[in-house]
Amino acid sequence: MYQKVKSLLLLLILLATLGKASATHNLAASAALTCSAPVNLQFNYVNGVTQFSWDAVAGASSYIIEYKLPGYTWDYIEYADTLYTNFYAPAFNIQSWTVDWRVIAVCASGQAISADASFTVPCPEPLNLAATSITTTSALLTWTPAPGYDPVFSTFVAAYRPLGSSIWISLGYTDGSSLPLTGLLPNTTYEWCANQVCGYEDSPPVVRQFTTLPLPCGVPPILNTLTIGIQSATLNWTSVSGTNTYTIQYRALGAANWITLANVVNTTYPLTGLSLNTSYEFRVSAICNGIQGAYSHSHTFTTNCIQLNSTAEWIDYFRIGSLLRVSGAEPSGYSYINTPTPNLLIGSSYQTQFSAGFNGGTRPQSLAYYLDSNRNGIFELSEHIYGVGMVSVASTRHITITIPATATPGNTRLRVVMLRQGQSGVSMSPCPPVGIFGEVEDYLVNLVAPPPSLLATHEQTSPQNSALELAHASPNPSILYPNPSSGQFNVYAPRAVVAFEVFNSLGQLVQGQAYTDPIYELAISLHAAGMYYVKITDKDGNTDVHKVHISL
Repeated sequence: MYQKVKSLLLLLILLATLGKASATHNLAASAALTCSAPVNLQFNYVNGVTQFSWDAVAGASSYIIEYKLPGYTWDYIEYADTLYTNFYAPAFNIQSWTVDWRVIAVCASGQAISADASFTVPCPEPLNLAATSITTTSALLTWTPAPGYDPVFSTFVAAYRPLGSSIWISLGYTDGSSLPLTGLLPNTTYEWCANQVCGYEDSPPVVRQFTTLPLPCGVPPILNTLTIGIQSATLNWTSVSGTNTYTIQYRALGAANWITLANVVNTTYPLTGLSLNTSYEFRVSAICNGIQGAYSHSHTFTTNCIQLNSTAEWIDYFRIGSLLRVSGAEPSGYSYINTPTPNLLIGSSYQTQFSAGFNGGTRPQSLAYYLDSNRNGIFELSEHIYGVGMVSVASTRHITITIPATATPGNTRLRVVMLRQGQSGVSMSPCPPVGIFGEVEDYLVNLVAPPPSLLATHEQTSPQNSALELAHASPNPSILYPNPSSGQFNVYAPRAVVAFEVFNSLGQLVQGQAYTDPIYELAISLHAAGMYYVKITDKDGNTDVHKVHISL
């Protein structure tokens, strides 16, 4: 009896167990039908924002999104998050990162897992590359980071090279959006590139080009006026290497504003439309490869006040120092001579030679010299240094002038005025009335300051040789300067010098010359540098001996 009860009890337990197993199986089947796995997994990367989406699962109360690295199992999850919508835009953004991901739907009855998907966040190229602040030797390279750039995970690298070179020169890494570039060559084209460096790979390089500025033009060192009229002047300046064109600026002296003349292709320019007897200044700037250089110093000139009738009388011969001019009647009765330019020592006297030319017989002429000794471009009545003298024949006259001790050193004009006598209402002046009979000539001269001390610069000596004994020692010694020299000396003497002789240290004559007219400059041509003795003779026979040092 006991054995039957035990068997029945075991049967009941077995049936109860089978029933429980059947109930559990039915619940799992019900859950599987209720919670479906997410499908249609999508990944997008828009303006630096990573976006995930999938089709909603009916009955899902939430979702779990998981990430892992490729090649690993889901036992090694890198990141997971619980969501309550089928769209996800994470706050983090690791550019160039490739991962596997999946979504788990969570339902009241259980969970369902999607199939695996993968995505890669791109490493974007930098934007708006530009080279700015370009100079002859430098530039600033700039760019804009793409949206989503995070300096915690990314940086930038740049490089450059001369166009055509095969070697890139690295500029290194930066978290910013610019890098300075120095040590470049002028007027040279370079190419440069920038990459964004991400955690797993770099963006493609973006390449741009720029060209450094050419070296600035030089400044014209010498300005001059070739001719000066009553309302015009011909401007001239020294050319500048590499120049395409020039820009001229001029104005009346003292005016506030410059008048600009652009695109001048030559080094000579005829300037017209000026006012009579007015001082002007002009300056010049060179243009190289479209870039304008600095302006030169300004050069001052004064338009002519002369417009005379020289058909019947004119200046046909004039000489002072190294300047000698023979000419006929000049148009408008005026001429400006700017070469050669004799050096005239301030405080010294010089002999000039003058003669007049006539057509139809000689007529008495008044003659005067004026020197713009203060170099202001204007001849004042007080600046007359000779006259009024008279010329009535065509023979040559010798006229001595003295350069005022108060004169300013530098280039200036010496004016010679010859006017027919007997013209009604006409008196001698540096700017005679328009249309009268006569002629005026201007000569460019260079006023030279005397040595600061006659005693300091004069050395009179005689070697032991009878050839150099002084026949008549000058009571007021002459001066040769500068000393030492390459052979070119200025002569300062109280009387006109008419001869010189050069002796070597042995007293042997190596060079000598006599002159008909006084000399004020001395050129010694020798084949060897060293010490020499120069014996000069003035018009009265007085002699001085100078020890000079010549360096060739």
